[in-house]
Amino acid sequence: MARKGKSFDLSTLATVQEDLRLATLSLDPPRLEGYAYRFMIVLPGLTAAGETVYAEHHLLALHGLFDERFGGSLTSSGVAHPAWYGSYRPTPEAPTVKDYHSIFYIYTRPIDAADRFFQLLKSVLKKGGLQEQDEILMERAPVWLVEAASLPGGR
Repeated sequence: MARKGKSFDLSTLATVQEDLRLATLSLDPPRLEGYAYRFMIVLPGLTAAGETVYAEHHLLALHGLFDERFGGSLTSSGVAHPAWYGSYRPTPEAPTVKDYHSIFYIYTRPIDAADRFFQLLKSVLKKGGLQEQDEILMERAPVWLVEAASLPGGR
């Protein structure tokens, strides 16, 4: 459910000072491999009534944040924005609530500080945007990023 919100302020995230980037990004050449945490954020773009929750400038600010803190992120394309549709029923007798979303994937160093960072970010996102949100869906999964094999002939 959307409520009128406050400004989008990411400054509280600076309290997490640990290096959250994957260690393999600092290799030459940079690689994405090994054990990591993958965080997924389902960020509402539009309510069922078509009201904007998070606008393009919010998404760009998040991309900048994720580039700086993690070396990048993946998200659904703005071409078909919002690319994802979702629905839920807060209680069995309640009407279905529909939302339209962007989905972010961020790969991090698998440390406790990454959990703290995303817990803080969730609180910020619930209060930020053009409309305050009762809930933001975030998920953390431990993953193994596959290494490239050596090809025959040294390629």
